[in-house]
Amino acid sequence: MDKRAGIFRDYAVLKPVILRSISKNQILILSHACSKSFSSVTKILVDLSEESGIPLSTLKLKARELREMKLLEYGDSKVKVTELGKFVLKIAIGHENKVNDN
Repeated sequence: MDKRAGIFRDYAVLKPVILRSISKNQILILSHACSKSFSSVTKILVDLSEESGIPLSTLKLKARELREMKLLEYGDSKVKVTELGKFVLKIAIGHENKVNDN
């Protein structure tokens, strides 16, 4: 059996790679989108901007990047963190923390 096949079973191996690929602001957006139900990305970003003090323009850019990476879906329907987005968030915030399915 190939020893490399099991390398991704340990999320700790992926965490440094994920954290170099995604910003703290993007992690905040994904986490905020998972924690509450929002009808638009603007509502998420305004809420997050007010809570954190991060400029809205910065959050808009980071949300667009998340959509381009297929981690966040928004547009015509409710904002949704994709399965890949949930996986990335789970690794980024720690395997022990549960990611909501909202």
